[in-house]
Amino acid sequence: MCLQCSSSCSACTNSTYCTACIANRTYLYAVTHICISDCPLGYFANYTATTCDACNPKCLTCSVTASNCLSCAIGYYLIRLSVSSYDCVSSCSAGYYKDSQNCEACIFPCQTCSSATACVTCVTGTYFYANTSACLLGCPSNAYIDTAAQACQMCTSPCSSCRSSTYCLSCLNGLYLLNGKCLSVCPSQYYSDTTQMCIQCSGLCKTCSTKYFCLSCLTGYLSNGYCYSSCPPGTFANLNNSVC
Repeated sequence: MCLQCSSSCSACTNSTYCTACIANRTYLYAVTHICISDCPLGYFANYTATTCDACNPKCLTCSVTASNCLSCAIGYYLIRLSVSSYDCVSSCSAGYYKDSQNCEACIFPCQTCSSATACVTCVTGTYFYANTSACLLGCPSNAYIDTAAQACQMCTSPCSSCRSSTYCLSCLNGLYLLNGKCLSVCPSQYYSDTTQMCIQCSGLCKTCSTKYFCLSCLTGYLSNGYCYSSCPPGTFANLNNSVC
């Protein structure tokens, strides 16, 4: 006697054992030999063969092919390979960071990163700034470019801005800049101006209050802020204090 297969089977050996399924409706699940409309976890619908085929073991779910993962088994992370292609990897590659069970791409200009907003290394032409974990085209005023490390290194006290670890460009309040150094007092032949810099006195000034107003002389005699080799008419040279 010929008995009819289950309504979802296109071929069977008995009423509960399907060997093929009706196309575009159900898929043969080989574990139970029944035709089902949705394949279980770890299997994908093979539209051509009308079967539920096993995903790659690293995939928790997959689609179209065994290795096109949609989610991953424990210990693996989902990574996008293209617009519609994914894979599961045991660790995220350079240029990606772990976000829950996914590998997410670092945001440019990060070369490597620990999160969407925290760079670890930078693409060429940018410099890592540790204070904000960012990659910058140029360093802020309180840091300098270290080309070897491809990073912004912080200036150290007493510099408030700097060109290198040993060359200041400006100083903390109360200090004065001279040739890359920050000094508490400007040396002889220099005066401190309002920009916190030591400016060289002019001419024969030994000390001065402004560039052209001497307070004492290297040689000669002081008169009204100027140094003379001989005192002007109407004055005489005081040899004790070198003034006219």
